[in-house]
Amino acid sequence: MTFTNVDLLFWLFFVHLLADFALQGEFVTKYKGKSIVVGLVHGFLWAGCVGVVLALAGHFHVAWMGILAVSHAWCDWWKMNALTGDDSKDYRLFYIDQCLMPCKF
Repeated sequence: MTFTNVDLLFWLFFVHLLADFALQGEFVTKYKGKSIVVGLVHGFLWAGCVGVVLALAGHFHVAWMGILAVSHAWCDWWKMNALTGDDSKDYRLFYIDQCLMPCKF
């Protein structure tokens, strides 16, 4: 399958939203910042979804899946643990996390 750079960016963005929001249940949302196991499982599921797009575009590499999974889990853990107390309604860290998405690729 042939992807232009714009096509690849679109599909990566779409799959990121799908895996990070639509496929993430309430349990994962609640515990990904509290449990390293839940965070890593979420990270590897997210990386697997992204990996499908990368494989279709011919850019898949197994080592990248581990790096993407761990970096995604770390970003989510950081975001979840930085939002405490009165800051829990502060969405700046959420926006920073989402802006880091291209860096994860």
